[in-house]
Amino acid sequence: MLLEGWINADVPAIQDAINTMRQRDTVVQHENVLIHSDAVNSIRAGIDKILNAFHKQNPLKTGMPKEEVRAQLKIDQKIFNALTAAMNNVVIDKDLMRLSFFKVSLSEVDKGIETKILNMLEQAGFQPQLKEEIAKALNLQQKQLDDILKLMAKQGSLVRVNETMYITKAVYEKIINVLKNFFSKKKEMKVAEFRVILTT
Repeated sequence: MLLEGWINADVPAIQDAINTMRQRDTVVQHENVLIHSDAVNSIRAGIDKILNAFHKQNPLKTGMPKEEVRAQLKIDQKIFNALTAAMNNVVIDKDLMRLSFFKVSLSEVDKGIETKILNMLEQAGFQPQLKEEIAKALNLQQKQLDDILKLMAKQGSLVRVNETMYITKAVYEKIINVLKNFFSKKKEMKVAEFRVILTT
């Protein structure tokens, strides 16, 4: 009880000291954790450095997974979330994060590849080439193709069917219309009937 009384007697003084340090921006408080401003600035600088490097290495990716950034910094998740939420130069989109100035943009070479992919898949119709086949036909590295396909899907020119297959938006809409027409006449579709539709 004596110890408890001694601690309680000092709580107001401790709180006053904390408030003073917060007003002077000496510390940042998150729940019951105090972080020195130097540590906060160091963490934020680390986030900037990590994201800058990521954007340079992955110009076609919209952001870096938050957990990968946190893992590199080796800090508590709650503290990481609190600090990143307060950063004006960082944009958080679900589980991804990026620097606010960064925008995905295709180079002239990538734009040419995008056009070739659209032409290939449009001509293939309901039987599109797999990713491996596209990469081989266009002589592309798998990573480069993956980034371009994901970007095209995000922008809406392609629709992702599964991990290895994409179709154009126009082909997707044709499939939807064919299915609507089919089900306007019949209630059920057999697998064989669906295959016939996709091969005609």
